[in-house]
Amino acid sequence: MNETFKMILVLVAVSVISAIALTLVYEKTNPIIEENRKQELNSALYEVLPEADEFKEINFDFSGTNILRAFKGLRNNEIIGYVFLSETPGFQSYIKVLIGTDTEKIVNVKILEHLETPGLGSRITQKEFLLQFKNTEIKTKEYDTITGATISSTAVVNSVKETEDYILEIIK
Repeated sequence: MNETFKMILVLVAVSVISAIALTLVYEKTNPIIEENRKQELNSALYEVLPEADEFKEINFDFSGTNILRAFKGLRNNEIIGYVFLSETPGFQSYIKVLIGTDTEKIVNVKILEHLETPGLGSRITQKEFLLQFKNTEIKTKEYDTITGATISSTAVVNSVKETEDYILEIIK
């Protein structure tokens, strides 16, 4: 009975020490991770709408959609386009897609985050797939999916199509 009690006490002590260590590491690294995410998003905004010289987040009710956030792209304090951050379910997890638009076309699309299968679903980040969206008129094109990565690529296509619906609404 005495040995069992000692083992339980050691296990509890190790568990408490591990929990404290994990909490301290999380508290220390979380602000750094969040800052890196902000910088990555900021950099990506300029990639999908390169003509803008600044971005301002806009408030719009996207409830019931995959759109998480929207930004207006400004050049010399005039709106030249919009960028939408969309999150849609893929094969493995959610895919975060950044879609840059002007008032008439999709300017560019970038995959911001994904955990899709390497070599298959991860092909959604390839230049060949993303180029089909570049400079396409809003609501006028059918997009191709990737054979072998149909679920992942369809998720990206659907994200772009859903965003196209809101582009016209926001522009008004």
